Amino acid sequence: MLFNSQAFILVFLPLCLAAFALLRRIEAPRTALKLALLVSSWIFYTYWDLRLFPVLLVSLAVNYLLSRVILNGLPPRLAIALVAVLNLGFLGYFKYMNFFSSAIGDLTGFETPTFTVWLPLGISFFTFQQISYLIDLAKGRARRYSAIDYCLYISFFPQLIAGPIVRHDQLVPQFANLGPVTQDQIARGIAFFTMGLAKKTILADQFAALIAPVFSAAREGDVAVLDAWIAALGFAFQVYYDFSAYSDMAIGLAMFFGLTIPVNFNSPYKATSLTELWRRWHITLTSFLRDYVFVPLGLSLQKFKRTRNYFALIVTFLLSGLWHGAGWNFILWGAWNGIGLCTNLLWQRRGYRLPPAIGWALTFSCWTFSSFLFRAESLYSVATLVRSSFFFAQTAVQPLIELSPANVFLLLSTMVMIVFCPNSQEIAGMKWWRRAPIGLLAGVGFAVFIFYLGGVSEQEFIYFEF
Repeated sequence: MLFNSQAFILVFLPLCLAAFALLRRIEAPRTALKLALLVSSWIFYTYWDLRLFPVLLVSLAVNYLLSRVILNGLPPRLAIALVAVLNLGFLGYFKYMNFFSSAIGDLTGFETPTFTVWLPLGISFFTFQQISYLIDLAKGRARRYSAIDYCLYISFFPQLIAGPIVRHDQLVPQFANLGPVTQDQIARGIAFFTMGLAKKTILADQFAALIAPVFSAAREGDVAVLDAWIAALGFAFQVYYDFSAYSDMAIGLAMFFGLTIPVNFNSPYKATSLTELWRRWHITLTSFLRDYVFVPLGLSLQKFKRTRNYFALIVTFLLSGLWHGAGWNFILWGAWNGIGLCTNLLWQRRGYRLPPAIGWALTFSCWTFSSFLFRAESLYSVATLVRSSFFFAQTAVQPLIELSPANVFLLLSTMVMIVFCPNSQEIAGMKWWRRAPIGLLAGVGFAVFIFYLGGVSEQEFIYFEF
């Protein structure tokens, strides 16, 4: 069930809100409100595939039991090691089994088996959330939660499938006041959800259709130079609008229930350095990697004061690439960003500064070029696209993307929007749109979107694959 589907907007969400409102009206105990949200979240997750629920349930049960063991006095280092082994092993089995098997075969020359393993939705996200809580618990930075609070924290449906990766102290304390929902929260929730819906259907899905033929053709051979660059630029736009759309819709949905989850994007394409871009992009993942990988790794390398940050950056972003997908192209994507961040750090330490316009151009170009690594389906396709983008195509090919006025307008207007226009949280924070005429207009626009969705195919969000 997709956030951008009529089944979700017209059936699931109204039923959830109605049940929640009814329980509030009859002044049901807060535990009943939590259970209603938890059951709704599990129904939402199970709707995709009945096989998914046992995986989620086992993960919740094992980690909650582990939290009790930690509270009973398990030594912190042993606890952290056990948390990492159990959770990364669980994630590795479902997500990386075939990749590791294939890699071993490639390195040794032996024939290795292929396993029939399906990837549970959201496993990367809910695994990382549980790791963060249990490590904080082992270090004395978290407290014990009830089973209901813990399961709702991990399973809350707006953020279950594709984040944000919410920390326990950002969400669980709000459960104590679950129930009241203000008009301001409803208004801002509608704003966030509508903007996310618009980003997904009007922008992200349009770019997906525009560039798909180029990446498909790259599986077979060279593509035209302009096609290669438009594909890279188009995917940079697509992945931003697709993922930030999901995050906006998740924030809006949480507000409908009186809850606040963290912002995940803050105009990353306005950044004038790669370091700044990563502070603005997928903020909750970046902060997780900083706190649970980069900082501990840097602290363990005290003897290498000059190089430890560079090494820690490379390792952190190699892991970031692997987290995004089980493929060599994702590992190279992580390495590309890690090397770029190391270069940025060295540049800053030397005291060099670039004019903002040049810094922005270099940052955006570096990020856009990495689209080949992130979107291409194989290293062969990556090599083909890189070769084609620098006029080294081995054969003459016809362009696949028509430079029609509509396509040119789509590309140019999107560039203007991401650089000069306010982002979702800035718009949702404005006061003027909450006036009655504007609210009515927003409501009509929301209804038009619902009917528009009936005439288009429902496209999954990119990060559902991770």
